[in-house]
Amino acid sequence: MFDEQGRKIATSKHLEGISDLVVAPPLKQGFVPAFETITYEGRVRLVMKALFRLRSAAREYELLKPFADSAERIQSLRSFRLGILPGSPATLVLAATSNGAWEPYMRLIWNPLGPMLDVIFCNCEGYVAARDNSFADYAEWVRKNQVHADFFYATTGLTVDDLSYLSKAER
Repeated sequence: MFDEQGRKIATSKHLEGISDLVVAPPLKQGFVPAFETITYEGRVRLVMKALFRLRSAAREYELLKPFADSAERIQSLRSFRLGILPGSPATLVLAATSNGAWEPYMRLIWNPLGPMLDVIFCNCEGYVAARDNSFADYAEWVRKNQVHADFFYATTGLTVDDLSYLSKAER
């Protein structure tokens, strides 16, 4: 796949209906214009740590889950992870695994996960906020920052719905 200038666009790997997405935009450099003196990298690290602690507490300490969080409600999202690669500028890396193809997955996360993604990726250069932009503009930013993965490994071709069904049946 190529863009208007003829440059190769990174694409996702697929294996038994499971897709991989890696996005790696550069973080903004300098300090956040705020009352607290903090860099964009420092802020995004704090946000990711807070989100992980909330997710961990909700998942590990509550036996009864009265409702699913927005990421769980997206029945094609298998997993995702975020990290920061050092450098100048530092790079925020998102690696996600989902059922199905790229565009349907992007359409599913653009609206419901948009606010969470905006809080994280607003620290990146040129980020196109999901809440303030069309799907086409948002998807274009993702494609421009997508990294081609040469190797993708998935343990099974089971979908999120399959895994949920099997875990309920096992209980």
